[in-house]
Amino acid sequence: MKRLLFVCVLAATACNPQPGRSPGSATPTPGPTITGAPPLLITSHGSPRRPLVFYGHKDGRVAYKMIVRDRAIANTAQGAGDGTFYDVTVTFYDKSGRSLQASAPRAVAVEAKQTLTLYDGVTTTTSNGDTLTCRQMVYDRASGTLHGDGGVVLRTANGYEGTGNSFDSDITLENLRMQ
Repeated sequence: MKRLLFVCVLAATACNPQPGRSPGSATPTPGPTITGAPPLLITSHGSPRRPLVFYGHKDGRVAYKMIVRDRAIANTAQGAGDGTFYDVTVTFYDKSGRSLQASAPRAVAVEAKQTLTLYDGVTTTTSNGDTLTCRQMVYDRASGTLHGDGGVVLRTANGYEGTGNSFDSDITLENLRMQ
């Protein structure tokens, strides 16, 4: 068996003879250079006990912290920095330090648009206890605003309940416009 393996390896190396070089031979000219890096697909797995943690920054501060309990798939083609994340909890922070925590089965980050979109049923809670649910919610990092669609329900800590098809708001839900 060892002899057969040795013969196969020997035969494979003999099929690729390398040309000899003479000391005076010219150095080969390099081929064309590749300007863009090839796409790189990165997959990571988290768990409830050891989740993955990602941060989004704006103006030198943390704009959001995302905890991923299942998996993260990132596409780094030409510096895109886009990613899809599963079983996520995101805590958004405004300039004053107030926060909004949102959970969803799936999230997609698109760096070129500076957006983080939560999908498939989003549940949010503000730092003062208000809750909001919807099918999909987009966080725009450039403006610091939220937009949500589908079956929007808002319940405030003081007992108000409102429903609609979509909403636009800041992350504190204090400047909420629902339709």
